Amino acid sequence: MGKPITEWPPKESIDDQHPFDLTIYQNFPMGENISELEGKTVEVSESPLDAVNFTLWDDKPPINDPNLELFHTTSRPIPPYFWGGKFSSSKETTVFPTHDGYEEARELIGDGGTENLKKLTGKAIQYLLDTFGAMDQPEAIASKHVARLSLSHDLQRWREEQHAQGRVLPSKGHGLKPVSEEVCKLWGTENWPAALTTHGAMFGCANMNLFIGAYDSKALVSNYLNDLAFYYEHGYHTVFPDFEKLLKNSLTDAHAIQTPGGLERRISAEIGIKYIKAKVELEEKYKTKVGNRSAIMSRETAQIVSLCESSLLGVAGEAAARGYDPAGIMADMVFSCPATDVVDVGCDLHNCEIMNSFLNTADFTDTGIVTEEKLRRIYDAYSFTGARIFVDRWAEPSARMNAQLYKWHILNDRHRFYRLAVLGYSKRRKTPPDQREADFDEAFDERLHTTGFSRPLKSACDGGDPCDAVKRLAEKSELWKPGDKHAVYGQGE
Repeated sequence: MGKPITEWPPKESIDDQHPFDLTIYQNFPMGENISELEGKTVEVSESPLDAVNFTLWDDKPPINDPNLELFHTTSRPIPPYFWGGKFSSSKETTVFPTHDGYEEARELIGDGGTENLKKLTGKAIQYLLDTFGAMDQPEAIASKHVARLSLSHDLQRWREEQHAQGRVLPSKGHGLKPVSEEVCKLWGTENWPAALTTHGAMFGCANMNLFIGAYDSKALVSNYLNDLAFYYEHGYHTVFPDFEKLLKNSLTDAHAIQTPGGLERRISAEIGIKYIKAKVELEEKYKTKVGNRSAIMSRETAQIVSLCESSLLGVAGEAAARGYDPAGIMADMVFSCPATDVVDVGCDLHNCEIMNSFLNTADFTDTGIVTEEKLRRIYDAYSFTGARIFVDRWAEPSARMNAQLYKWHILNDRHRFYRLAVLGYSKRRKTPPDQREADFDEAFDERLHTTGFSRPLKSACDGGDPCDAVKRLAEKSELWKPGDKHAVYGQGE
């Protein structure tokens, strides 16, 4: 027998000890080495996506509304919805601003190019291998990588009282329910493949791309298919026979590849798929060992892992290639994790998910006890890190990605959002908080413990529904006219 292992991962002979080989995720059959196309001209041929069209959207000229000045953003200029040929910025000729702050994110992401994304994804996959692999080791070693968590006595008692009254949340769904015929007719998607018209996909990545816009309408559809990689973790590849074919068609779509940032988007998506597939395989292998466990990580590791956990590296790759600030992009991708994980804290405490950005904080992993006070503290910290996204940088692609998450939670047939809100109503915050902001490396220390730091948010709105900024825009915009039956907040006929 060899000498006993006293640390993990071992410093020597890791290949002999480790059940996984990182290289197996380098050559999965998907985009057919799409990165080899970088710098080359691709001949445009008949697109495999021709049968999948958005009949609702065409190339109308963008609305030129000077009243957008009323809605504060540091992200000007704002490109038209279909920006091809009119606003084809790039990293070399960017017209987009570099934002203040985001220092650690800026150091990690660099120029946001595909090589940096590949490097960070490799680190994230290695972290997965080390963390899951540690659970094969004695508890003294495993506990340095994954913490055992349990609810505080107060929360456990409250939970039991709720269950005794029949207030039990149904199990989390899969987002596989097809949208209604009315929705398909409205969107012009009656003949789309089934994988594209589920609640999870259509109210998720389809909506996201409709929020963001694209080079043209054809690229928009291709980008939606490109983002289907998000649903590997939801098991779509095991349910829909044409799932991987649709994704591969997008990765090799000649028209989209030739648009500015189109190739980088597809290379980045392919890189991200490697992380997703690695995680899915590891979760399946270790599913009997990870209940009530949460991964322990540093602040830097949390940002690297969350970048990949977003499962939408294609969005990041294209935005960086078009010249948007890479640090802002990374901050957005990282924020998308707590913006989703906040809905999953309860179920992730017990299932095979050890990467929940709330439960990964040192506030919990240090003690192993999940308390209401700490949940509120961590919620506030993450809200600070996302504040600038929604009131300052809302016009940027990765910011719009985050904005649509609220609607996705409600409509995705997965998170039972309204049921969650009703069952947790007694725990609601009784008074509205001040609007404050902080960068990730300010809200958390190096060990990923909350610091309590924040500053007043510049250009804060009044917090109304709708807020004063939206009211000013709507009242003076050419998009709204008095008496219009489509007018906002009840002022129409």
